[in-house]
Amino acid sequence: MGLTNFFTGKNVKDNKSTQGGKYFSEGNYLCQIIESKMIETRQSGPAFVVNFKIITSDNENLKPGQEAAFFVMMNKDAALGNVNYFMGAAYSMVGEVNGEPFDPDNDLTDELCNYAISDENPFAGYYLNVYAYDVETRNGGTFTRHKFSTPDNIKELMASIAA
Repeated sequence: MGLTNFFTGKNVKDNKSTQGGKYFSEGNYLCQIIESKMIETRQSGPAFVVNFKIITSDNENLKPGQEAAFFVMMNKDAALGNVNYFMGAAYSMVGEVNGEPFDPDNDLTDELCNYAISDENPFAGYYLNVYAYDVETRNGGTFTRHKFSTPDNIKELMASIAA
């Protein structure tokens, strides 16, 4: 029994498990937002994460009822642009900020972005369409891009939450 003392001195209680999950792959989805948050990755620094519950999907690998994440490493050049695109779509779906119609091109502030990742979790329960598609990177790999939009039937979807 050579490994019976393996955990001695490892401080297991002070370590976190990985928070890995499923990410979107190519497809069209109707999703409900579970949460938006910032996390600290173990090796690459901070990341912006939005967890979704899939309502409808045309991708056989990500079925309704499953969860998928939009994940942005904040140390990448395009990070703030990707966060901006999600925030604009999410706040546009909400419709108003401080009683005024939200204009994603002019109204997004650092304060609104911080509120979106706060413990209040303001986007929880809201719906977005997610279109995910792959693009080739400069080094020959692939990267999944995301487009977000408000569902055409948003009023009916949101009424179903209130019921």
